[in-house]
Amino acid sequence: MDKKSILIIGSTGFIGKNIAEKLINNTDYIVTRYSSKNSKYLDSTKIIKYDVLIFASGIHKDSNYSNSDIFTHSKNNLRKLIYFLDKVDKVIFISSFKTSFNYKNNVVEYKTKYNFYHKDSLYGKSKILAEKIFLYFCKLKKKKYIILSPTHVIGPEKNMLSINNNQIKKIYKKNLLFYPDCNISVVDVRNISKFIEKIIISNNFDEKKIILNDKTLKYIDYFKIIKNNNFFLTVKINKNLFKIIFYFQNFLKKLRLIENQYVNKSQISYLNLNPIVKTNIYKGEIPFEKTIADIKKLL
Repeated sequence: MDKKSILIIGSTGFIGKNIAEKLINNTDYIVTRYSSKNSKYLDSTKIIKYDVLIFASGIHKDSNYSNSDIFTHSKNNLRKLIYFLDKVDKVIFISSFKTSFNYKNNVVEYKTKYNFYHKDSLYGKSKILAEKIFLYFCKLKKKKYIILSPTHVIGPEKNMLSINNNQIKKIYKKNLLFYPDCNISVVDVRNISKFIEKIIISNNFDEKKIILNDKTLKYIDYFKIIKNNNFFLTVKINKNLFKIIFYFQNFLKKLRLIENQYVNKSQISYLNLNPIVKTNIYKGEIPFEKTIADIKKLL
């Protein structure tokens, strides 16, 4: 049996790196990694056409970015995506959980129009933009595809490169004063990799969008599991008060009266959207509690 050739774009990121490691260990595949950030192959290759393209790339946080710059700073990733579409038969596109919801909680299609600049991080905005363009060109070039939307991605990372793992580290090492009355949905990065391998093995590119989620729970329950059952003060607050605290703490930080940030923008965005996963779910094989335990071993 011929080995399947797989190209991974964005293979140095938290998700892409884990996918690459998972597939490289399978001798049925020839895996080629490509860094969109450095615009170069990380593996020597003479392959002209690939069986599967996995697109896991996205822009990275930069304080100089603004809403109007999203397309400009995403264009390199989009160019690479469109270029490589001519070199593949099938595509797995790693999107963002928030692209699964517009204001009416519908799954986004490439013709869907809504103001995604109003809510979301720069990374999320770039993913929404890339997904729309990806869908357009997939239909134009008649490529088989599947879109995967991981929820809040966590999991063991030796070098603590994952932003989400760093958030866990901060919560784990200090008393948390405030928590929002909303839900958070989480997925282990290793479960994402396992699901992608299943797609490739089954050859199931049915042009659907799947939410990858291990567990959905209240923020307060999330914090309790992350903490080592230590006592910490919790104050349940509503959306408006939460925003007031957010801006007030930033003011105090500028005056250097406080150092820690107890309320962040990602928590506010969850408050605004407050998505609860109900449909199109793949639940992973690694339990949420084991994910947290494995992360804590590295802290």
